[in-house]
Amino acid sequence: MLTTLIVEAYDALGDAAEAADDDPAAPAPTRLRRIGRAVRCWARAHPHEYALVYGSPVPGYRAPFDTVRAALRVQTRLVEVLALHPPERRPASVSEPLASQLAAVADRLPRPVPPALLARGMTAWNLLIGSVSLELFGHYANSVDDLDALFECALDGMLEIVGWSPDPGA
Repeated sequence: MLTTLIVEAYDALGDAAEAADDDPAAPAPTRLRRIGRAVRCWARAHPHEYALVYGSPVPGYRAPFDTVRAALRVQTRLVEVLALHPPERRPASVSEPLASQLAAVADRLPRPVPPALLARGMTAWNLLIGSVSLELFGHYANSVDDLDALFECALDGMLEIVGWSPDPGA
């Protein structure tokens, strides 16, 4: 039952991200912003489901392999945007052990992505999920009131991490 709830939550989040990325001709920074905003919007509308998949692990539960496809839908969409629209700045290289591990991950993706770019994409994903989690779990209390503006700053950072200039008109 728990696995079903987890897969349903990941799929609902994936649906939201994919629906937001509805214009493949849009500039890549615009697409990433739309995906990021969709993740935040979905999380705010479904805080319990978000907490189920990105909050504290359920003690003793080990997710079976059949959760992976659903869990990776948003990341896969982000990586597809990266693969189709190489960033303006070339990513720095990564260490050989990490490059080898990332190459194995890239082999499972629908499009080839160089390991260094995949590392940047994963780091951008960390920033996105971290920003949403801090907001959703109340960690900005007594510090920042304008969470919309703070989230837009996080999206700017996400774009910079992958190697694009922030697109303020997006």
